[in-house]
Amino acid sequence: VYTVFDRDRHRSFDEAIKKAEDSNQKLKNDEKKSVKFQAIVSNPNFELWLLLHFKDVHESILGEDALTQLRQEIEGYHKSQKGIFQNTQAYIEEAASRAKALRVEANSYDRNPFTNVDELVLPLLEIGRTRLI
Repeated sequence: VYTVFDRDRHRSFDEAIKKAEDSNQKLKNDEKKSVKFQAIVSNPNFELWLLLHFKDVHESILGEDALTQLRQEIEGYHKSQKGIFQNTQAYIEEAASRAKALRVEANSYDRNPFTNVDELVLPLLEIGRTRLI
């Protein structure tokens, strides 16, 4: 089970991560197997993940600044915009590489910038490729 959220200004951010971590391997599925829970986080916001498709981000960044920079890459970008995957999919490997580098630097969900969205996106893409074969 993936729990996906971003930091933004949420007061319950730390609590949400703790709930996901505390639930990991504690619940059982219908086959009586433990269920893995993983928090998928972007700090400061989800737009950081999208921005990493186009450029490196190593310094702390405000959510509004991430939006502004993303709008320089994707003209007219707004939250919940349709077609974003089509605009960014060619750069997913670059974004994943940049996200991994951030995690090496950060080693914590609390660090800004941080994202592990690639840990969800890459497996989903692999599932999609497997189904096409």
